[in-house]
Amino acid sequence: MFGELPRIDTLTPERMAEIVLHAGEIRSWLKDVEEYAIDKVYSGALVLPGVKVVQGSGRRTITDPQGFLKALEREGVKTNGMYETVVKLSAISTLERKLKMKLENSPGAEFIAKSEGKLTLVPESDKRVAVSSLGGAQAAFAAALA
Repeated sequence: MFGELPRIDTLTPERMAEIVLHAGEIRSWLKDVEEYAIDKVYSGALVLPGVKVVQGSGRRTITDPQGFLKALEREGVKTNGMYETVVKLSAISTLERKLKMKLENSPGAEFIAKSEGKLTLVPESDKRVAVSSLGGAQAAFAAALA
């Protein structure tokens, strides 16, 4: 349908104006196409050549900042400079840099929560594992067809 999109500097002023005037509509349509494709591929109702659904990165949070600091201190870890106020810890990346370890591997690991990432369509070459609402059934079926 699209092939290779034209370079921006080759668009005529008229074509560029047409694109700009329809940009919102195009963005909305692309979003709808992507949401539809994610839903159908994830449920197993559609196979898109060269495309798979993966779980995006989730966001890590510290569920109990004070409990987290106390757990570190119980293990002898100095917490100086890891918090801005009693209840506001520094950013997770800053804490990991200061601890020299992932928070999930720290004495305060029980206070770390990670949300599920948003489902995302990516090329099949992406290193992440494909996910499906069918779980292993889809993989087994695909293997049987191969």
